[in-house]
Amino acid sequence: MRLKSYKIYDAVKTVAGKKYLLQLKQRLSRLDEEGYFDDFDKLDIALKQLTKNEIFTLDSIDDIDLTDYGRQVRMVSEDIRLAKLEKILKQPKYIVNGKLYQVKRTVYLPSPVMRAYTSMNNLYKSTCPDRSIMLDSGYRHPIVQKYLIVFFLVNSYAYSLEEVFKRVLPPKYSQHCSPTKTALDLCNIDTEPDPEDRYTTAFANTPEYKWLKKHGREFGFYESYPEDNDEGIVWEPWHWQYIPNVSA
Repeated sequence: MRLKSYKIYDAVKTVAGKKYLLQLKQRLSRLDEEGYFDDFDKLDIALKQLTKNEIFTLDSIDDIDLTDYGRQVRMVSEDIRLAKLEKILKQPKYIVNGKLYQVKRTVYLPSPVMRAYTSMNNLYKSTCPDRSIMLDSGYRHPIVQKYLIVFFLVNSYAYSLEEVFKRVLPPKYSQHCSPTKTALDLCNIDTEPDPEDRYTTAFANTPEYKWLKKHGREFGFYESYPEDNDEGIVWEPWHWQYIPNVSA
């Protein structure tokens, strides 16, 4: 397929470009299913399986200025080099509607964020012994973040970058890609996995959310995108950023 431009913001404008992005999403999804995006040590191997044009498309995401898409999102950092990361390989098993679930993906956290999260969760569990503040996502490698943009662009938002950027941001804007101010995506034992990835604010109705609203900032965690936030991001009650050295 010959395209005039393989830049992602050009590809979304043509039929041929959309077909190309669909194929790229399918290719990246296969790598995800094979575990390449779950293990950061395998990312170099994954990239070697992509063509130069596909890598160029992913790299073009770094050129995006979100103000061009109506987002007034503050840049987190242009320094998105990997910090020292710790892995969470296993999380509690839980039962929803009679079915056993477990978050099986590897969650990465920089060491200071891991310490703060562990202290916070331990205190919560001491007050609610049968519950836990679990992690759905933490630090993301920039390549993983770019894959998510392509995934949502094709699967959920009909090739509209304007809509995608209400929910998933390029690495330099994403709190998940910051090695010092990392965001956590949280879940709990009532969370039923949704393979179709429908947007829901159900976490706002959980005991964990209510507890976080009262105590999260004691450990350096802040709700990033509350309802009707001024950055134009959808309300994400599960999304809490670690911001150290900020007075509660």
